[in-house]
Amino acid sequence: MDDIMLLLIITFFILAIACIIGILFVISKFQNKKYKQELEKLERNKNLILDSDILSELSKAHDLIKNDQMQARYDYWNGKVEGIKENNIPLITDMLIEADELIENKKYKQAVEKFSKIELEIYKIKSKTNKILNNIKSITLSEEENRTKIIKLKTRYREIFDRYNETENEFGEISKFIKLQFENIEKRFSDFEIQMEKNNYDEVEHIISSIEEMINYMEIVLEEVPNIILMVKSIIPKKQRDLTQMCNTMEKEGYVIDYLNIEYNIEETNKKLVDIYDRTKSLNLEDCVFELKTISEYLDSLFGDLEKEKDYKRKYENGIEELKRTLNKITTIMNDIYKQFDSIQTTYDLKEEEIDNINKLYSELCELSDDYKILAEQGKEKAFAYSKLYGEIEALSVRLGNLETSFDEFLSSIGSMKEDETRARGQLDEIISLLKKAHFKTREYKLPVIPNNYYVELQDAKEAIKEIVKELSRKPISIKVLNTRVDTARDLVFKLYSTTDEMIKNAILTETSIVYGNRYRTSDYDIKEGLDIAEDLFLKGDYRKSLEIAISTIDLIEPGVYKKIKAAYENDIK
Repeated sequence: MDDIMLLLIITFFILAIACIIGILFVISKFQNKKYKQELEKLERNKNLILDSDILSELSKAHDLIKNDQMQARYDYWNGKVEGIKENNIPLITDMLIEADELIENKKYKQAVEKFSKIELEIYKIKSKTNKILNNIKSITLSEEENRTKIIKLKTRYREIFDRYNETENEFGEISKFIKLQFENIEKRFSDFEIQMEKNNYDEVEHIISSIEEMINYMEIVLEEVPNIILMVKSIIPKKQRDLTQMCNTMEKEGYVIDYLNIEYNIEETNKKLVDIYDRTKSLNLEDCVFELKTISEYLDSLFGDLEKEKDYKRKYENGIEELKRTLNKITTIMNDIYKQFDSIQTTYDLKEEEIDNINKLYSELCELSDDYKILAEQGKEKAFAYSKLYGEIEALSVRLGNLETSFDEFLSSIGSMKEDETRARGQLDEIISLLKKAHFKTREYKLPVIPNNYYVELQDAKEAIKEIVKELSRKPISIKVLNTRVDTARDLVFKLYSTTDEMIKNAILTETSIVYGNRYRTSDYDIKEGLDIAEDLFLKGDYRKSLEIAISTIDLIEPGVYKKIKAAYENDIK
């Protein structure tokens, strides 16, 4: 049994080794095949380095040799191709052989590294051949490309030539210069054919480029020259004539417009027009349209300045009249005030600053009036442009407005003083009337005694009233002091009136309370004693204390009695 088991183990081991060897053989064969395929791919790429395209194009280039320049180019390209054949391709072949040996020896890692070097070398050589091929094609295909380009240029040339013929009368004497330019373009077309026959492709490219530039420029010429001629010969000269005529008319009407230098500017623009026209004859149009547009806009701005001058005249005439009216109005009022100023100073205690201010205002008014007369005279003599005169009016108007504001503030200050004086006299009458009412109340209700503090308040109120009368009789009156005196007297009289009212109210409520409490006097000794004390205080004139004791005494028997007595008092008042 043990022998059989051993035999099975050995058999299994042998089979396993055989399988492993088989697998390794398959793997090795697969790897070998894979690397062989990569090697074949590199071989194909090597063979495509010099394909039929480059050889065919090189052959075409050989057929185009008709001059030394073309021969030199062909020799250079052929030399490069031969160098690749003799040097680069054999080098790659050797590298492929080395890679094949590495595969055979199963040195796959080194083979992969060799593949990378081969790929890099093929890429470098292929880039060179592509560059050579492109250079060769730029010549071999140039005839067709150049013919295509020249056909398009001839089409454009015929279009602009036909357009010129249709509008030739718009170009005037510049037509002969334009025709010369057309002749130059036709000559270049002839040069193209000559150089194409010689296969002189470098010169052909230069000719095509020059023809395109000439046609492009001729399109600009046909577009701009008629406008330039129209501007130089018609539009701008007409504007100059109209401007000159307008200036002459305005000068006859008395306008001063020398500051615009119109005559000089027209002379300068004429010089510029001559220069622009001369450049146009040689078809040098650079900046011509821009310069003409600038000249035209400048002339338009001069028209605008002249129109503004007319508008300034109207504004000046209206402004000088308005200034005159306002100035006369303020001068009349100022003179009236100035005549009464001594009386105002006598009546009111003005500050030194206020006195200086009115003198300063009057001085400014006189100065402004003198400036106005000068400006009005300049307007009559037409010594300056109306734009300048109107600017002076605006400055005078600002000064007059500031002066008017300051003068209004002064008048407001004087008016306020007068109002304060009038109000003080009216309030004096009201204060005296209120004092009399308070005094009448004390006499109307015959109080047993008037407290001393009441007489003190009465005396203070009377003294304050005397101070108001004294202040009103002063010359000049100090409005600030007067207002203080009025406020003091009013406060004291109001206080006295309030004291009188409170005193009488307390006396009436006390007397009513004592009379009301007499019904309980015989029934309770404490009530009798309390009411006796209240009566004693009442007769001494301490009405508030008397009322408090009387109410608190009656509350012992009849709580809340004060509310009932007070309500009855208020109903009687109503």
